[in-house]
Amino acid sequence: MICQFRPTTKNSYFYKINTKRGKQEGLLTGYYEPQLNGSLKKTKKYKYPIYETPKDLIIVDLSSIYPHLKNYRLRGKINGNKLVPYDTRKQSLSKHVPAKVISYTDSKIDLFFLEVQGSGRIKLKSGRVMYIGYDNQNGHRYRAIGKYLVRIGALKLKEVSLQSIRAWLKKNPYRVNEVLNYNKSVV
Repeated sequence: MICQFRPTTKNSYFYKINTKRGKQEGLLTGYYEPQLNGSLKKTKKYKYPIYETPKDLIIVDLSSIYPHLKNYRLRGKINGNKLVPYDTRKQSLSKHVPAKVISYTDSKIDLFFLEVQGSGRIKLKSGRVMYIGYDNQNGHRYRAIGKYLVRIGALKLKEVSLQSIRAWLKKNPYRVNEVLNYNKSVV
């Protein structure tokens, strides 16, 4: 593909994309990469940790024994002599997570959306920007909090978007943990 661009305003660009054969039709997908404010040190403002993969997270790949399971991985932790499911989002909040903290951020809501996207950027107070990318997850299935908000009558299905979810959470801070914990998956 060939990509051409030219500035249209100070912070926006116009792009024209053609295939090598000059066709005007095709599929173009977009990707949202959130940018969070962060700090390398925990403070009153920057108190929500962004972790590396926990040291006790075990990943079991059974594809060499069961080729039909090549796209599946078991994730858990060792409890005695058993592999048990890894902690949910809610359980992780009440325990020490055996993982290195990459940085801290000032918003648990923004951190949640960073996890959902799988990657993003952390803008530090110094102005430096760190890239954060997906490494692993706790093994629990993703559950959409937008669907949960519809189920409890907080939003209508046609209203659900990242912006409407964020707005509802900001208007209802006492319910943030309830809603975020509905998704047991942690990235």
